[in-house]
Formats: sequence, structure tokens, C-alpha cells
Amino acid sequence: MKPRVPLNHSESSLRALKAVAARRGNAAGAAFRAWPAGHSEPATRLAATFCKLLAFRPSPERLNSRALIVQGFGSQRDSGAIQRLPSWFLGAVVLLALQTSAAMAAEFDESAVWPLCGRISEAPPAGWDSTQGCPSQRHGDPAYSDYPLSSAFGPRQKASQNFRYDYHRGIDIPTAAGTPVFAVTDGEVKIAGNHSAYSDPLVQLAHVRPGANGCKSGGGCYYSNYMHLSDWVVAPGDEVSRGQLLGYTGASESGFEHLHFEIRNANAADIYSRWQRDAIHPLHVLPYDQGAPTSLTANIIDVQPVDAETLTVTVRVEQATVEQRLDVKRIEVSATRYDPLSGDYEPVSQAGNAPTAGGYYVNPTFIDFDTNNFAYSHKDSATYPWESFADCPHGDQHGSSYDANVHLDHATEEDVSVGLFNGQRLAPHPFSARDSHYRFDFTVDSVAVGAGGLAGVCLTASVTDVQGNVRSGHWGDCASGLVSQLPLQSLLSTL
Repeated sequence: MKPRVPLNHSESSLRALKAVAARRGNAAGAAFRAWPAGHSEPATRLAATFCKLLAFRPSPERLNSRALIVQGFGSQRDSGAIQRLPSWFLGAVVLLALQTSAAMAAEFDESAVWPLCGRISEAPPAGWDSTQGCPSQRHGDPAYSDYPLSSAFGPRQKASQNFRYDYHRGIDIPTAAGTPVFAVTDGEVKIAGNHSAYSDPLVQLAHVRPGANGCKSGGGCYYSNYMHLSDWVVAPGDEVSRGQLLGYTGASESGFEHLHFEIRNANAADIYSRWQRDAIHPLHVLPYDQGAPTSLTANIIDVQPVDAETLTVTVRVEQATVEQRLDVKRIEVSATRYDPLSGDYEPVSQAGNAPTAGGYYVNPTFIDFDTNNFAYSHKDSATYPWESFADCPHGDQHGSSYDANVHLDHATEEDVSVGLFNGQRLAPHPFSARDSHYRFDFTVDSVAVGAGGLAGVCLTASVTDVQGNVRSGHWGDCASGLVSQLPLQSLLSTL
């Protein structure tokens, strides 16, 4: 009988985890360095366990619980494999996960508030008015969120422009004009009102990372943008506190009343940067339910042969809006092939999943909404002028003037609601605050499966949320029997 199929994208995850471990001189680091590259199933167990623990964030008193690791996977069928792992390894994984989780948490204020303070103005407490700010008991509490959202971070159809494809760099919170807006955390006002770089009035705040005394010591500041405002009560240079009133919502150029909210995250190499390329998913900062999602799924819905060793694969990602998350961050397609000599599934290398010398991924089998935005939105500053991005693999699309959207807003000729860039087709379904599900179709034009046809080939589609939770679906010859509901046999006959 063939072994259980690997859970997720093992090799890339393992390389990333080993890089973290290389910077740590502890037992956890030793455990990660000990696993040989290419040994797919143990590597995948390690990578998946680590990623799940980042999201699970166990309490210290449960560090020695083997059941904790199983719960981190969220699947009973994996429990046997985890039970067989040695205790010293499980402890090392938990230790490194906790250390890395703490480091990630320190990047942003853990007591941030939502910009509408949990929509407090819709049901205000007795005696409260907006000048009092967002009450402290709502700070850092996911129970006081601003859901529902009308647009998530990343690919979407832009309803105000005939549902064309658009790479959205924030979240949209529908609300009546005049709704009070509050600072998500302490900061300095950089912009208040109209600005030449923005179409509507906004407030922009700069935030120093927890424990840092400036942008440099913190490895770069981060910024929050509150856009489409009708009025504002702060001025550039003001120091504001978490929950302080900033202004009032308005409407975009289309007339849609809402708040567009962004987080722009500078890095250590460019510590004051606040361009569109620096935008990340705002749920890295805003408090929301961090438990494992129950409705997030990734299923392979179509597979087409390109040639004898390559497939075009389409994945459908779905998430119920009732969970109040909309936190999809990464989607990936990976391939493994059963090797009868080793008795294991071995990963099939994907050429596009290795970065170029300039750090770009060209035709990869994954999309990460944060890193994709950073890589391909570019910027045009004194330090990094537009011309400095001539090494971009898609530089032939660049015009003479800077355009942040030249790559990520590119659509197919047949359907303007479908994005086409970097060997991928991105088809977000229409979505509004009234919809029950968020749906997104992700097509990779070229997935290598290796020589030998499709017998023994297993495809895995994985979706990762902002907290690191991973959900997967499989297609093909993935265990002792076929798991695909698609016409695998007909595909076999065409190759």
C-alpha cells in the first residue's frame, strides 16, 4: 500500500523553516536542521506542524501535550503519524513555533482596535459620543470587529468599474457617511485631508513597532490609511493614541459610502517606505478570531494537460462570511509522484518556485497576496526610482511613467474580470457584504508532474490564512486509491 500523501508544500516550507532555525542556537533549531531535504513526508509533517502551531499559539502549560500537535493539524487522519514522532522532536517544534509566533506578534500592537471601534456608532453605549474615542475595553478584543466587509485584501472584481479585475490593497468596510473613525493604535499623523497621491481625503498614521523607539530600531515603521473621509479632526504632526477619534467616513468617487482601510508595512531595508507595494493584509494588525477556520477550503476543480509532463490546474478557494474572517493570504498547487523504489511520494520540482537573483518568482505555482504585491507593485522614490526596477522579469510591460498597477491589475482579453499575470489566472467571484461566501478561482498555467504520465501523481491545493492555518485538497493518485472526482482516466489517455 502506498503511504499517506504529504499534507502540503513540503520543500519550500522546510527551506523557510530551516532558514529560521539557522538563526537560533537551540534544540528547536537543531531539530529543524536535522531533517534531510527531499525526504518529503517527514519534511511535510514538520512544516505543517510548525505552521499550524504558529496559528494555534498554545499556552505554556500545554507545551508537553502530544495531543496539542494533533489538534494543530486539525485532522484525525494525521494523528497516527504525529503519534509516531519522537517526543524530543515534538517539544522542539513547539518551542520554535512559540518563539517565532512571539517574534511575529511583536511586529505590531496586539491591542489594536478596528477603525470603526466594532461599529460602536450603530449601537452606542449610554452616554457615549465619538469625541470620547473607542472605549479601552474594546482594544485588542476580536469581539468588537467591523465586519461585514464588502472587499477583502487581494484580487477582487471592482463593482464600481463594471466588475473589472482589481488587486485590492486594503479592506472595504461599508458604513454610512459620517461614521466616526478611530486610530487603530498609537501613532503620528502624516497626512490629514487631501493629498496629491490619493483621490479622496484620508488620514495616514505612522506607527513605531512595540518596544522600539523609532523606525530604525524597529526595522521599519508601519502605517495605517483611513481613506474616503468626509471630515477629519487631526492635523499632520499630531500624536494620537489608540482609539482616538480621527475623522468621519465619506464615499469614494463612485458614491459608495465606506471606509477603505490599509496597513503599509516598511521593512528594514527601506524603513520609512509607505508606497502601495508596502501594503499587507490588514488582518495582520486588526484583532479577529485566530482559531482554526471551519469553512475555508481549497479544491482542485479542473485539470488540463499541456504536454506529457505539464498540467494546467484550477483551484477553487471558498470561505463562509459568517466566520467573519476573509483572511486568505496564500494559495499553492504542488505535485508529488509515487516512487516505488523508495515507497514514498517525492515532490516534483517547480522551476518557478525558486526566486531569481533579483528575488522575483516567475510563473510560480503559488500566490502570496502580501509578497506578490511587494514584488510587483514597485515604487518611484528617490532611493528606488521607477527605472531601478528594470530587472523585473516582466519589465517589458513597464511604461515610461510609474504605474503601481501595471502588473497586478492586468486582465485577460476575453474577460476583464479575470486577472492574467505571471503564468496565473486569478478569477475572484463577485462579492459584497451581503454574500454568504467568498470564492476565488486560481489557475496555474504550468504545473510540472514529471515523466511517466499521471499514474502515481498526486496534486495538492493548499490555502493559507493570515494566521498560518492551512487547508488542503487533493487530486489524482494520492494513496492506495484514486481520490479525484475529475476525469483522471481520460486525462491519462491523452498523455
